[in-house]
Amino acid sequence: MLGSPSLKVLDRYVFGVNAWPFVQIVAGLVVVYLGYVTSIGLAYILAGDMDLRLLGEYLFARTIIATEVIVPVAAFMAVVLAQVRLHRDREAHVFYAAGISPIRLNLATLTFSLLAAVLCFVLTVYGRPWAYQISDRILSESLGISIKTMQPRVFYDLGDGLVLMGRRVDRDVEQLTSVFVSRSGPTSTEVLIAKRAEIATFADGEEYLKLDDVVQYEINVANAADVVRRFRTLTYRMPSPPENIREIRRNAQESSVLRESNIPADIAEYQWRVALPLILFFMTLTAIRIGRTVPGHPGTSRIWYGLLIYICTLVLASIVRAGVTNNTLNMPLGIFSIPAIFALLTVYQIYSENHGRRLAWAAR
Repeated sequence: MLGSPSLKVLDRYVFGVNAWPFVQIVAGLVVVYLGYVTSIGLAYILAGDMDLRLLGEYLFARTIIATEVIVPVAAFMAVVLAQVRLHRDREAHVFYAAGISPIRLNLATLTFSLLAAVLCFVLTVYGRPWAYQISDRILSESLGISIKTMQPRVFYDLGDGLVLMGRRVDRDVEQLTSVFVSRSGPTSTEVLIAKRAEIATFADGEEYLKLDDVVQYEINVANAADVVRRFRTLTYRMPSPPENIREIRRNAQESSVLRESNIPADIAEYQWRVALPLILFFMTLTAIRIGRTVPGHPGTSRIWYGLLIYICTLVLASIVRAGVTNNTLNMPLGIFSIPAIFALLTVYQIYSENHGRRLAWAAR
């Protein structure tokens, strides 16, 4: 039996066997993802939808968002690769022959799994909303309608039949002057001439178009009953942002806010943030069993088997998440049912291994 100092060396060695492929996989996936997201950012810049100075922030925010998915797959595959290496090269069997049990040997792997789960928790609960807040600000400045980016004498389609044009643009105070607005409805069309216009925000966070000194011409196409009205101030609620912008703003909410919400989409987002680190932890424990192979065997089939299990788990988690978001899945635990399944599977694995060893000892 190895002494305590040797066990510490063993723990450091096994931890390194898990950590080194984890770092390599994370670095490789981040580089590949950065190349992909850089092409998207450059496309926005070339199309005039994003300022070049925002590219760095955009890439940083998207990378933080991606790492919450990269870290789980990297941790899972790192444990599979570590177990394949230890058993393929007979290192694990040497440790078993020295009297070290599989549970004691994998104590360092358990520590690695806990640290990876903590890292994932920080990324999902704190890094995810922070990165989405940056992404929301960049997309609002780049893709949204802002007086700072508007040009004079250019017609802008705000959506839902609302068209806006200002002869002059004062970007310092974010105000348009000599404004033309057209608003099309099912039976009538409104044309408004205003001296000033600005885009402001309601208390609930929704944007609206505020017009001052307005003359409104309402043209009714059904009965030709045209109406002229005058207003000192007139406001129009801006059309709702696209679904992708609404999703980004939901993801940018703090976890404490989502926890108190009763909206299904908010509940799904909060459960996903908390459940993903739990899924990572229990999946890595399952990976210990998956990666065990016979001495001398290359273990390639085990790697592909582990990757298949991870993909199936990710698909299942996505289905459950969509069901909770759309309020179509009646599951008491919601997304937490996925880590609960893996927790039961881990308990079963530990029980079966201990039961098998007791039977083998009794047979002697």
